[in-house]
Amino acid sequence: MKRPAIAESVDGESAAEQIQSKAPKAKVAKAFNYAFASRHADPKVDGMPLDGFVAADDPEAKAKTLELARSIGFRPIDAGPLAMARALEALAILNIALQMQHGWPWQSGWKLVGPTPETKTSST
Repeated sequence: MKRPAIAESVDGESAAEQIQSKAPKAKVAKAFNYAFASRHADPKVDGMPLDGFVAADDPEAKAKTLELARSIGFRPIDAGPLAMARALEALAILNIALQMQHGWPWQSGWKLVGPTPETKTSST
């Protein structure tokens, strides 16, 4: 039995994938929907930059979007191929649900804690 790719384990098709299928020559990248607009002007919480996850199949689109994320203050992280937009969109849904459930102030985003691009570890 072939193990599915991680992105394939998230059900459905992302909005980004739908855009890519409707405009096959477009260079599509998914980013920023997982953090509320209030965080885009100041993507830091307690002095730490929020993560700017970017998913794209096109290397140029990915590089430009990662640089955009960096330029506005996010910590850019390559999230993989455009299919990973499914997971990024799910993060947005979870963020919205948490705000509603807990009555939070709609100012959150995501921060991955642990080994990251700045602290690469070698697997042995």
